[in-house]
Amino acid sequence: MPPRFDPGPLDVPPPAVFVAAVGPRMTEATAEVADGLILHSFTTARYMREVTQPAIDRGLAVGGRDRNGFEVRASPFVVAAPDGPDRERAITAVREQIAFYASTSSYRPVLDLHGWGELQTDLRELTRQGRWSEMSALIDDDVVDAFAIVAEPDGLAEAIHRHIGDYADRVGLTLPPGSDPDWHADVVRALKKTAVVPSP
Repeated sequence: MPPRFDPGPLDVPPPAVFVAAVGPRMTEATAEVADGLILHSFTTARYMREVTQPAIDRGLAVGGRDRNGFEVRASPFVVAAPDGPDRERAITAVREQIAFYASTSSYRPVLDLHGWGELQTDLRELTRQGRWSEMSALIDDDVVDAFAIVAEPDGLAEAIHRHIGDYADRVGLTLPPGSDPDWHADVVRALKKTAVVPSP
């Protein structure tokens, strides 16, 4: 480090290093050497169980590490609105997000696991043609259900716990804009009771 940029010794522990990963090789490497894994929103409970968790286990074993010293963070797609126009608008927005990520070839293995691999091919073709507004129409309810948590506002914490189970140590949520801060606090309290603790 050139002296001009050297801050000198710092009286703090080294910062934790978290890595975002989707594929099994990157996930393995992360579990071997990093402090934690950041799950992409474009994942499903099945992909986590069948691909991500085994890769974490392999990486920890190679690194001679314990799962207690490795943190997994999840940021699922969330729709928290009562039945009606608000929920439909929120689901439409989530369909658009899912379609965008599903068009990316490096995320195709998540779709392949569910038998939806050709969806990635179709969506990629729409991106090449600049037909962005048509993409979300290819995301049916089964795909939404696999990738997103859709719940009534007062049932959100329970729905998150059902969707994520015990595979994440921390949960980051993007909640509806303009929603009541007291409701946010209620969601956090409910999540803590189910041992799924959200990130600050």
